[in-house]
Amino acid sequence: MPSIRLCVLRGGAVGDFMLTLPALALLRKRWPNSHIELVAYPRTAQLAVAAGLADHVTSLDSAGMASFFAARPALSKAQTEFVRGFDVIISYLYDPDGVLRANLLAAGARQVLGLYDLPDTGTNPRDIPAGHAIEHLMKPLAPLAIYPEAGPPLTLLLNESCRAAGLHALGARGIAGPWLAIHPGSGSARKNWPPEMFAQVADRIPNALPACRPVLIFGEADGQPAQNLQRLLPRTVSLSGLDLLTLASALTHCAGYLGNDSGVTHLAAMLGVPVVALFGPTDPDVWGPRGRRVCILKSAERRADGLKEIAVDQVLNALVRIAARPS
Repeated sequence: MPSIRLCVLRGGAVGDFMLTLPALALLRKRWPNSHIELVAYPRTAQLAVAAGLADHVTSLDSAGMASFFAARPALSKAQTEFVRGFDVIISYLYDPDGVLRANLLAAGARQVLGLYDLPDTGTNPRDIPAGHAIEHLMKPLAPLAIYPEAGPPLTLLLNESCRAAGLHALGARGIAGPWLAIHPGSGSARKNWPPEMFAQVADRIPNALPACRPVLIFGEADGQPAQNLQRLLPRTVSLSGLDLLTLASALTHCAGYLGNDSGVTHLAAMLGVPVVALFGPTDPDVWGPRGRRVCILKSAERRADGLKEIAVDQVLNALVRIAARPS
């Protein structure tokens, strides 16, 4: 029998979800036999299940969950039983008026924790008062006597079936042998290194990292960056249209990764891939990826056009160094 039943509510984009995974890892470490339910977007949350950090996903988009955001909702028996089935509910959802919290408690929740319980935070998980976002997102665990731990960063370990699916996805696109992932996009154009500079790196990869093949990574939000880079590199193979878990499984087989401040960059870092991350307008002390082999290159000033200050040679040298660093 599970020692405790936990429910974690989490929305947001891929990067927001990735930054929450170390908190899930601490919950799993404290209660190894617990049942951890994620109420989140399945397209991202299934990654946590595959890594053993959660046991089941309930879609945040489901009709049953929508009722909890309404004032004075008429909750069904199934909804109240769902809430009462957990010892602790931890919410990372934006709840400025406390409606969600009140409804969870009214439905019989035993304990509801969130950033709103803490004196130095607001109700928006992206309001970071100080320090790194990962530590900020661990703060709701403090009432459970769970705190950030010193030591190596979290490494996601996917099972063998996931890794095999990653190899299959690569093989279907003719990718074999050592390869280096290049992801030119992010959630905002202002965070993107110029496409022509990514193209120069890709062109020089075979000389800088002999026998290592550059592969372009494109997600569903990378429309314009994808078009720009494919126009500059028409013969370079690309990986696109993969769900997050399949992409993660493919990345476990790559020799290195280059990208902007993005959710995919956080993913690669947490998988233990050698990562070079490029930062301009955002602060890497708050939003930087964490992993065993991560190099962050940042512009002198935090502005979008400052990204151009990061030279191609600087990026190539960083890729060579990080790829050679022992795992």
